[in-house]
Amino acid sequence: PETAAIISIITSIMNLLTILFQSVTGAMTTYIMDNLETKDYSKVKSCLTLLAVGSAVISCGLIIFGPEVVRIIGGSKYASAVSLIPVSVLAIFFQILTSSLAIILTYDKNVVKTAIYTSIIAIVSVILKVMLLKDCGYEILPVINASAFIMTLIVNSILVCKAGYKTCIDFKKVLGIVILMVGFTLIAPILYKYQMLRYIVIGLIVVAFTIVL
Repeated sequence: PETAAIISIITSIMNLLTILFQSVTGAMTTYIMDNLETKDYSKVKSCLTLLAVGSAVISCGLIIFGPEVVRIIGGSKYASAVSLIPVSVLAIFFQILTSSLAIILTYDKNVVKTAIYTSIIAIVSVILKVMLLKDCGYEILPVINASAFIMTLIVNSILVCKAGYKTCIDFKKVLGIVILMVGFTLIAPILYKYQMLRYIVIGLIVVAFTIVL
């Protein structure tokens, strides 16, 4: 029962994050397609980069406030769910990047290949979950999800480049953002372990935003 409750809490958090990101992507779809139509690829690149930055900021915010989010949704007795948040959020971050590239592939009417590859990756991830769940526990689920989405992201990136839209992606910046997100995900358990350090990081973020705004 406790395991089911923990998975349910994480799923609820991830669903909310997915809905938020999908709303943002949906709002940008028309803008991106209009600029693809006029071949103004610089605006498409700026839009996709902004989406990556915004998604990373929101994701990092959710990760750093993970304990509070779990406490609000499930209560303190499910505090163990906090450890699943960083990798779960990372998976959704990869998903939003993948979805943004899917906009270009949809415009190019090049969705068959990405659908096939995505289906294959999804089937493999399900098989891995069934095989590893018993031995590794529910902690392996977010790892498999993140791995599946990053594979899908790589596939979509390759397809976008092959379709002739390589200039629509600022690979250096996006790769840098991905590396920072992965790094933040890896240090998150340390922040959770040392509450004072986490509060210091939160304070620095608040100060930084105050200065910027």
